[in-house]
Amino acid sequence: MTMLSGNPEPEDGPDRSAERPTPPSDAPAAKGPASQGPAAESPASQGPAAKGTAKKRSRLTWEAVGGITAIAGLVAAVVFGVLQAVAPSQSAEPTTSGVPAVPADERLELVALSPSREPVDVPVSAYVSNNRTAVPTAPGDESRESRALVVTLRNSDEDTALLTGVKLVVHSTFVPLACGSPAGEGVKTTLNYDFRFPKDLQGPWTHTEPQVFAVTPHDVDALSITMGPEEEAGMTLMWRFSVYGVSKGGKEAYWGDGVWTDYYEMSDDDYARYVLGDPPEPVDDKVRSCAADVLKGLESFTADPSLVVHPGVTAMIDYYRRLAQP
Repeated sequence: MTMLSGNPEPEDGPDRSAERPTPPSDAPAAKGPASQGPAAESPASQGPAAKGTAKKRSRLTWEAVGGITAIAGLVAAVVFGVLQAVAPSQSAEPTTSGVPAVPADERLELVALSPSREPVDVPVSAYVSNNRTAVPTAPGDESRESRALVVTLRNSDEDTALLTGVKLVVHSTFVPLACGSPAGEGVKTTLNYDFRFPKDLQGPWTHTEPQVFAVTPHDVDALSITMGPEEEAGMTLMWRFSVYGVSKGGKEAYWGDGVWTDYYEMSDDDYARYVLGDPPEPVDDKVRSCAADVLKGLESFTADPSLVVHPGVTAMIDYYRRLAQP
């Protein structure tokens, strides 16, 4: 088992806190963050994954045990933490002598829900091309960069507070259709996310990942979550989700909702190749009308102001908005 430590921070921007629990006002803030309109919020996934080249940044290193990654507790704006890969047991919840234990999630306050600032490396399990499957062997092919969802929690109690799992619900998907000639299908990649859901959803998908995550008394810690479809989709898919903390006995604490996609970031050139094709279609009234229709669907899919939104989704909306302008 490889143990790594690091210094990840959430994406700059407004913190997204769940309605419950509400952290006290003195909480330290985590660093944040083909025309088809609204009907495109379809379980179907269409189109090839875009193969843009993301701008390389310094990679995070993580203290990873099991699936979900623990990030470190906030000390002078630096987050440190530990994740224990042990099964929950009857003795897992701490108690104070003579005082009944309080359910773990009632001791934990949600401080922030935000995208990670730096990319995380998600392991690749296989590449599929022309119905042939291959495992990664070349250096650099063993992982892909993705953006994690960072959950920052505070324990104001006198005892250590525990989570025994994290629950993810994927409600629906959205396919932002291209307005030019689609490119041919490239190599498809299978990634080992913490949460992997079917690319073609037939209804809401729910999974609870059992883990034990401890927050020490009067401390703030964070954990990160990676998620994505069973088959890499790139710019061809985004999804609406809810996330919950789970404590002993299956008690759930709602953390928040969001819209996500499975790449780290793309450039304007990457969006242009996806939306306009390669070579690109000329930007005429037909293309602008198509972009305006897709923009309506995107804005409807992300309309709730309480959502935590992947920066790549925000950048794609901005590209379609600029393209739709006369």
